[in-house]
Amino acid sequence: MSDDVRLIIDGQSYAGWNSVSIRTSLDEVISSFELGIVDAWNGSGLPRVRNGAPCQVWLDDTVLVTGYLDRIQRRYDDAQRAISVSGRAKAADLQDCSYPLSTLPASWKSQTVLHIANALAKPFGIAVTDSSGLASHVVEIAKVQNGDTPLDILAAYMRVIGARLVSLPDGNLDIVTASTDRLGTGLRLGDNILRAEDTDDLRDRFSDYRVVSQTKGSDKIFADATASVVGKSHDPVMAAVRYRPTIINSEVSMASIAAATRRADVARNNAAGRSHMTTYDVHGWRHADGRWAFNHQVHVTDAECGWEDWLIIGTVELVLDDKGRRSRITVMPATAYDAVPIPAKQTGDVF
Repeated sequence: MSDDVRLIIDGQSYAGWNSVSIRTSLDEVISSFELGIVDAWNGSGLPRVRNGAPCQVWLDDTVLVTGYLDRIQRRYDDAQRAISVSGRAKAADLQDCSYPLSTLPASWKSQTVLHIANALAKPFGIAVTDSSGLASHVVEIAKVQNGDTPLDILAAYMRVIGARLVSLPDGNLDIVTASTDRLGTGLRLGDNILRAEDTDDLRDRFSDYRVVSQTKGSDKIFADATASVVGKSHDPVMAAVRYRPTIINSEVSMASIAAATRRADVARNNAAGRSHMTTYDVHGWRHADGRWAFNHQVHVTDAECGWEDWLIIGTVELVLDDKGRRSRITVMPATAYDAVPIPAKQTGDVF
């Protein structure tokens, strides 16, 4: 593979980029890119592109991002000129824009999370699929408030069902969970790791999680029985450090203790997984079996950071700059994306 990056706009292909950053993630719904090129004044000239244009970013014969240009920077001096173009996946509009309450339904009754997700995304030309199998969860009452963005609402329901929303290469969205697929190529200190940035951060980690949901009555739900639904979850690792309770007021209504408890478990695991993350730089954009991509498990051997385990790849950034091609790979325990119980001690715990 030549690792040729092309930007396609209105059927026109732009290549020859001197700098590249393509970021895809299990944590960030919106894939993004930034491409740059430098040209001498007596050179062939810089590409003329239209800001806001629909576009695709390709790597060889594979599309990585489908979305829109939304930022163009031009720089020049007496010796050379440069242009940098940035864009995001189609789902960026779900983050930036408010849901159009004046023209579309503002509430749904007894609908699945998948149905609600497609209703929120459809006005923006985006379809949502469910690879997780969790979006069949039925929501008794769902409402959109004035000023809500579709992505804020969707993120709340992802926290309820314990799933993630990711951008597909074609610009649509998929609801996923952490993959169990394991790569044949690992990350090893002293072998293929060029650089590491390790973070241990307990500020958002607690010993006990209490999720409170206020639920109004309906034909199927009696208000006096569901005025307040509470779910609880315990983190034994943090509890061994010290007592740190937290209360989370659920963004969406939940009609059962089981649902609230799952929401608490998701919050616990999310915080635990993100309390220890490591970002590694490796040469190139590919490993022995293909391109580095998020939502795969990779075996990490790094005594400096305390890793000797299978970890989930949360984010991958493909980079090209004056140091050459490399991949920036962020890893953490796979429990960060699940609601399974946390073991009393995890690989990588340093306390």
